[in-house]
Amino acid sequence: MALRSILVAIAICFAVAEQQVLELGEEPVVKADATAADNCGIKDDGCETGFFVSDKCICRTCTVCSPKHFLKTECGGKTDTGCVAHATCDGVAKFQKTEGTAKADTVCEKCKACEKGTTQDGPCSEKVDRTCKACTPCGGSNLAAPIWTKFVKEACTASTDATCTDCSLCEAGRQYQVTPCGETQNRVCKTCTACDGQKNFQSAKCTETKDTQCDACATCSSTEYVKESCSAEKNTVCAAYGLTVKGGESSVHPLETSHLSESYWFL
Repeated sequence: MALRSILVAIAICFAVAEQQVLELGEEPVVKADATAADNCGIKDDGCETGFFVSDKCICRTCTVCSPKHFLKTECGGKTDTGCVAHATCDGVAKFQKTEGTAKADTVCEKCKACEKGTTQDGPCSEKVDRTCKACTPCGGSNLAAPIWTKFVKEACTASTDATCTDCSLCEAGRQYQVTPCGETQNRVCKTCTACDGQKNFQSAKCTETKDTQCDACATCSSTEYVKESCSAEKNTVCAAYGLTVKGGESSVHPLETSHLSESYWFL
C-alpha cells in the first residue's frame, strides 16, 4: 500500500514536470524530501501530518516556531506553519503582563501613571509595572493647624518625591519673625530695630514675633531740668525746680517733680 502511494505521488510529479517542459522548455528536477519519513510524507490525498505540499509537488516538513515566536497559523495543505515574533514591551510606556508562549503572543500593558498626591516608588520596566507612593509631607501631623518645622523646597511630581528643608530660626533678641514658615515657604526673619537713645528710647523689647518699640524721648518743660538724659533703653528723667526762702531772700534749686509738693520750705 505504501509503495502504491509513492508511485501515485511520483506519477503526479512527472505529469507536472512534463507540463513545465512544454511551457518553459526546461527539464525540472523531481525529488523526494530528504527529511520526510520512510514514506516521504506522502499519502493518497496529499501529505502526512507534519508536512505540507511545496510548489514543486514535494512534501516538506512543517516549520517549527522558534522560542521567541508563536504559532499564528497551522501547517497543512499547501501552507507552511505561520510563525510570528513575540511582541516586545519597551519597559517605558508598556510592561510585560503575560509572557509569550509557543501558541500565544506576549501581552503588553500600559505602565501605571502616578496620580496627584503620589509619586513613583518603583520605575516601570520590561516585566514590572510602575509602583506609586504618597508624597512625603513636610509639615506637622496636625493637618488643621500644622506647625511647620520643614517646608517644601522642591514640589512632589509624578516621578520625584518632595524635597523638604528645615525652616530657618530667628536669632532670639536680635531678630524677630516677619513671615512664619509654611508649607512652601521658609520663615522670614528681620533684625530688631535699635532705638537711637537720642530721639527715641526702647519702650518694649524685641520679641519672637514683634519688633522693638521705640518711643520719642521726653522734653523737659521750662520749669524742669534734665535729671537723667534719654538713652537707648530709658526715657528722659525731668525734675522740677524748688523755691527756698532764707533770711528774706529766695532761691530756686532743682527738685524732682515727684516731690514738688514737699519742695517749698520757708525759713
